[in-house]
Amino acid sequence: MTTETETILFTTVFDKLRYHLHKSKIFYDMAKSVNREIPLTIFPRAARENISINEWVKNVEDANSQQTVVSTVRLSYEGVKSYFTYEANKFLENYLECKITTLSYTEVKDCDFGNLAFDVVFEIDGEKIAIEIKVTQSKDQFMGSTHSPKKVDDYIFIALKVDRDTPVEIGNNYLIGMMVAMKSFSANAWKGEPKDNSSYTSLKMDNNQNLICGGLNPDGSFKYEEIIYE
Repeated sequence: MTTETETILFTTVFDKLRYHLHKSKIFYDMAKSVNREIPLTIFPRAARENISINEWVKNVEDANSQQTVVSTVRLSYEGVKSYFTYEANKFLENYLECKITTLSYTEVKDCDFGNLAFDVVFEIDGEKIAIEIKVTQSKDQFMGSTHSPKKVDDYIFIALKVDRDTPVEIGNNYLIGMMVAMKSFSANAWKGEPKDNSSYTSLKMDNNQNLICGGLNPDGSFKYEEIIYE
């Protein structure tokens, strides 16, 4: 346990960012934002038709193997990644222990990240770091792709537990729980080979280190932390 007079020494910028994002509790703000946006921007058609997320997905995608992928992509882009693009800085303005901001692509277009792909760039006390965000609804793994550009090695992993069976409407709570980790993995940690009908790769968490919330069960499945709504 640290006191106000103690100084924490961080080995890397990523370690420093993980510590302060954890302490700021930004991921709980993100979860509430994603929940709020489910009927507004993530699944607005389901809300208009008064049907559940699962009903909407089955109406637009007939392949069972792709139905969870479809809803996860929307939760990822319209939910999580849009939060870090449009809302995170409003929350981080009130975090006083250090200065953290997320930067737009225009602000980092001249930065050298080794020609590697990323989703968000954080600036923390003047130092910039590019992060890849992975979102899943799987119970035990995250998905990648063998044909995607090579990505940075620093990740935010977010596993969401979503109520996909209740009709979507404004005012309901659909995001039930989450597991969040910030870890670094090289490209060869992802398992999978390209096939005729699939180029997916997968990654499983290897331990309970560097978790922000939630955890891992003994069998490696995600242990979700319940989202509390006031």
